[in-house]
Amino acid sequence: MDPATIAASVVTLLAPYVKDAGQELVKAVGDVGIGKVKELLTTLRRRFADDPAAAQDLSRFEKDPATRADDLKETIAAKAQADPAFADEITQRVKDLGPVIVAVQDFTTLRNATNVSIGSMGAGKLTATQTGETGDTVTNVRIDKI
Repeated sequence: MDPATIAASVVTLLAPYVKDAGQELVKAVGDVGIGKVKELLTTLRRRFADDPAAAQDLSRFEKDPATRADDLKETIAAKAQADPAFADEITQRVKDLGPVIVAVQDFTTLRNATNVSIGSMGAGKLTATQTGETGDTVTNVRIDKI
């Protein structure tokens, strides 16, 4: 993965964890997933310990993920670009989590509908909601390769 993709994946996984102390994330990824997200956060804290600016970006993100996500993405991307071992470590942690897919269909009438159709998904979170009245030939999520 390139550094920007790594950074985006990390922030996407961490945001619901730090925002709600893991409550929303545990619904999506379960207890095992929460443990892996905690390990990812611990990895960042450890790796950023000797860099006050990076540590501050992480701390600010933990307090306000919605506003500080871009700052943390930039920091992670820069660190990943400069340190291939760090990039490999967090890439593996993201891959260990795999994709998180939350798909909801709520309808009474729906015909020939596909909510999400993608070729492959290796990591990150996908939330898909489909609503209607009744269903006929309905696909909420179609992923060719995970």
